Amino acid sequence: MDPIHKATIISRGNALGYVEQIPVDDRHNYFKSQMEAKLAVCMGGRTAEEIVFGKAETSSGASSDIHRATEIAYKMVTEWGMSEKLGPLNYKQRMGDGYSSNRLSPKTIADIEVEVKTLVEKGKNLSEEILRKHRKELDSLSFALLDKETLSVGKKVLNNYNEEAIFLKKK
Repeated sequence: MDPIHKATIISRGNALGYVEQIPVDDRHNYFKSQMEAKLAVCMGGRTAEEIVFGKAETSSGASSDIHRATEIAYKMVTEWGMSEKLGPLNYKQRMGDGYSSNRLSPKTIADIEVEVKTLVEKGKNLSEEILRKHRKELDSLSFALLDKETLSVGKKVLNNYNEEAIFLKKK
């Protein structure tokens, strides 16, 4: 997983805040495990809201993250052949502009939707497992963001978070 460069709660555009990751190296290829980790990162904000406030009190704040996770999962399934169930095929070429093209059978379209949902939920479950295990760190990071609004690599709390992420990756 790429280290976090900056986290902020300052609104910009449609985002109520964001986390910026800087790639360690230039990549043109991604492994399935890397994409699954990206899904967990994307779902982290929504998951944190659910843990802290309860599922009934989640907001629309994570909408762009959910959109990004869905986009990644669709590519994993329809372009990159990363679905066990659907196999190493590129469905996007056969789908045309949309995901409901009549070039695919209704069953295949339904299977794609199920696989995408499964991947996003798997990412959400991983983020929940990590955030529950590290609830103390989640709260510390939350309080630091409320206090400072923006944390970057130079801030001790964010550096500690990156060290923890590296530790988790090695497990």
